[in-house]
Amino acid sequence: MNHLRFKAAVAVGALAIVGGSMLLAAACSSSDKADATPSATVAATQANTPASDAPAVISAINILDNAGLHGFDQSIAGGTVPPTAQNVVTHLLAIVKLTPWPDALKTQASNMAGVFQTYVQQLNTNTPDMTKLATASHNAHEGEHDFSHDVWDWIYRQAGMDTTAPSGDSD
Repeated sequence: MNHLRFKAAVAVGALAIVGGSMLLAAACSSSDKADATPSATVAATQANTPASDAPAVISAINILDNAGLHGFDQSIAGGTVPPTAQNVVTHLLAIVKLTPWPDALKTQASNMAGVFQTYVQQLNTNTPDMTKLATASHNAHEGEHDFSHDVWDWIYRQAGMDTTAPSGDSD
């Protein structure tokens, strides 16, 4: 249980880092430009280039890969809802929604957000339908494996590496 709390704390911390990095990038992008307007700053920070996306993508996928979805899936399949599941999955949903995914991963990220949204909805009740919750948990666990594979392939390509390297997805 302490392990799950630690992972939840890591997820919150990483979300703060990703969000802070995005704010810092926005502030730095126009600080020396007298003609910078708010719309120009927004456009500059929303530019979707591989070099600018990589740190946020790496942070996000590391959080997703280490969030404990495998354990949640096993526990829920056994009839027990982990006490941290709702907070962790809600954090994961926010991370997937806020990460500036490159164009090559936007569809998969949107799909993953939908899977996490369904999972959160199933967890957000005092009396969950365990069959529906087990399905949502399993879909999130397996969907994250597939998403992780795609994300790590993108990261490897950005690094000029062979994409046959093993992913960070461990469960």
